[in-house]
Amino acid sequence: MAFIHGLEAMVSFATEGAVSISGGNFQIFEKMVQESGAAYRPNTTVSAIAFHKGSNTPGSIPKYVLSTKETQSMAQAASLQTTFDSVIIASPWQYSDIEAGEGVIKHGIDTIPYMKLHVTLFTSPLRLQASYFGLKPGTPAPSNVYTTLGKDETAQAGPKGVGRTGFYSISTLRTVTNPRTQKKEYLYKIFSAEAVNATFLSAILGTDIPTSFVSSESGTEVDAISWYYPHWFYSYPIELPRVTFQDPVIGPGLYYTSGIESFISTMETSALMGMNVARLIADDLVDTTGRGSGAAAAARAGKGRPRVPAAREDFWDSMDSEIGASMEFLGADEL
Repeated sequence: MAFIHGLEAMVSFATEGAVSISGGNFQIFEKMVQESGAAYRPNTTVSAIAFHKGSNTPGSIPKYVLSTKETQSMAQAASLQTTFDSVIIASPWQYSDIEAGEGVIKHGIDTIPYMKLHVTLFTSPLRLQASYFGLKPGTPAPSNVYTTLGKDETAQAGPKGVGRTGFYSISTLRTVTNPRTQKKEYLYKIFSAEAVNATFLSAILGTDIPTSFVSSESGTEVDAISWYYPHWFYSYPIELPRVTFQDPVIGPGLYYTSGIESFISTMETSALMGMNVARLIADDLVDTTGRGSGAAAAARAGKGRPRVPAAREDFWDSMDSEIGASMEFLGADEL
């Protein structure tokens, strides 16, 4: 908490009333895409964005072409036949591996430091060992464990701040049925600063796990762990105090939603940024098609001055009217 700005620190404590969707929160956005009727291309990676030939000339409104390929495919990326009036980049640019053509990005995109975290998922017929957590023999083991620093430890930024425990949390996600034995097992998740080792797994499960088991090249099988999946990922941005913020418009008809991550990182605020960008596109479309003032289209083409937006109602009131929902929902306090 000592190394992030105050607002994000408060959000980190605002867990009361938190809810989730059974099967994963991603289903909210997946259903939105399905209901919209938009073309949906799962397992497709965008590798490049460029101006459509001849569209980026003085006085014209640019159009874009995208090059894509199947995710994890070694094949050469190919340009889509469709050209786009507007493009939304909804992934942290520094990890997107998208190549932007010359002049596409007019406003630079900030590089935001992210926390590199290790997660270990595994299943086991064993419960956590209560004695490892300092509990008396016979005491039921906790289902979830969250760590903090000891009184004699000093807070540090990034992975160094994990403290002597070496891990951030151990969670029992749910019970599952082993398809081979048809017996009940527990699905665990560990967040840690480094990859966990066999000594640690042996200690929390109360049984010997050979060192060779956690080797990426090992095919060792043990009865105590029936399935094991370790993974590194950039989990969340390190919210440093700042006085300037990323412009969501990074080019004519080119929008960036992940700039909000430098300010606050939650599913709800990212959804709000998406709504704001959708409004910008709608306003731009009205002007471009001649149903508005035309000033936004002129600004995109590099002519004239962008229009000065009219004063709008209070932000939360506008949210109520635009999405038809009361802000008295669980999680509103987090925003």
